[in-house]
Formats: sequence, C-alpha cells, structure tokens
Amino acid sequence: MYQTAEFRAEMVERLNFGTNRVTLPLDALLQANVIPSDLDDHTEALAVEGTKILLSICSQVRKSSAMAMVAERIGAMTLQTELGTPKKQWSTAGFFAADVARLLQNFWEVGRTGAAIPTVGMSVFWSDPQGRVLFGTIDEWHRGKRRQKKIYSSETLRLPSAPGGEWDYIRLPAVGGTSVSPLPLLGFSELLREGVEDTAADL
Repeated sequence: MYQTAEFRAEMVERLNFGTNRVTLPLDALLQANVIPSDLDDHTEALAVEGTKILLSICSQVRKSSAMAMVAERIGAMTLQTELGTPKKQWSTAGFFAADVARLLQNFWEVGRTGAAIPTVGMSVFWSDPQGRVLFGTIDEWHRGKRRQKKIYSSETLRLPSAPGGEWDYIRLPAVGGTSVSPLPLLGFSELLREGVEDTAADL
C-alpha cells in the first residue's frame, strides 16, 4: 500500500506535510527494505512500519540514502525524564521508536473498544544544524490538567535535581525540529489501520 498514489496522497493530507516530505522517505525506506516489516504479528509490524515512516519524515534529511540511518538514530534515543504523572497504560519501553510504536498500537486498541482516544503528539528536535544531539518528546494533553511529557535524547541529559522532586518544565537546547500534533498523528494511525483492512495483514 505504501507504493500506491492513493495512500501517499491521503498521507500528505492527514499529516499536513508537503508531498516530498512524505514520498521521499517512503521511497527511501522501501528501497532500503526497511519497510514492510517481516514481523509475524500484524499489529506490531504495522506500528513499527508507521514509526519508521514518521521518524524518517522527522529526520528532514535530504539525501534518501541517509534517511533510514538517521531514522534509526532518532529511534534509538532513550527516555531521560517525564513531566507530570503518566497513566500506567502509557508506560514506556524507554526507547523513542518503541514508545512511538506502542503509541500507535494504543490508538488502535482504544479505537476498537470505543474508549476516548488520548490527545497525544510527538516531536523531534536537534541541537544544531548537524544534529549532533537529538531530542524527542511525546506529549499528552488532558483537559484542565498539566500536560504530560516524556523527553528523550541521543545523549544523557545531566539534569539537576528538580525542586519539589518533579520538573514541570524543561527547555531543550534545540535550534529546530519537526512536530506531529495530535490530530495529524491520529489521522496517520487511522490511515495505516484502514490500509490493511480486509487484507491478509488485517489487524
């Protein structure tokens, strides 16, 4: 489905990125045989594929030969700290790629049960134009409550002890980045699920 014009056009619309921002990473991942995944579990495989696509888009690399490699580097960022008190069902694996993949799976799970789908977004930032240090965030909003945020980095952030035992805000030393806000992220996850409906890979 990743090669079809219909899927790509819908992906551009749902993520609200330019056509090249979507099609170049898709082509690069397909050519590198990164997607589709060879995992046996369909839900896990689709979540991994969706994550690799998102991370490749967020890499903003212009050379297609480097997109898969940079996406792997982004995915390998480790959890540094959490702001707020995350719900147990949103517990993390500790690696950015694994947590984004789990987030996509959670969208599909709550969608099947009819529960309210959380308002969650993700971002990738870099410390300088060369991306020597990478940062990532997964943000969850709750009406009337403080936003919960997980912060990841490609290097250990040596944070001092938080006053009162918990940070409520951390400014990352970033110069640029890419954010996928909740509605586009949800739209992308739904597009993935719809794309495999009534196929051998149906979730």
